[in-house]
Amino acid sequence: MSDLKESTISTAVVYKGDFLDVRRDEVLLPNG
Repeated sequence: MSDLKESTISTAVVYKGDFLDVRRDEVLLPNG
């Protein structure tokens, strides 16, 4: 498996609960 470098563009909290937090991250990969 190759090394993947990800750059985070944005992060949004979709759901925040007592037990579980769900986040949606938008990332930029080296190949576009």
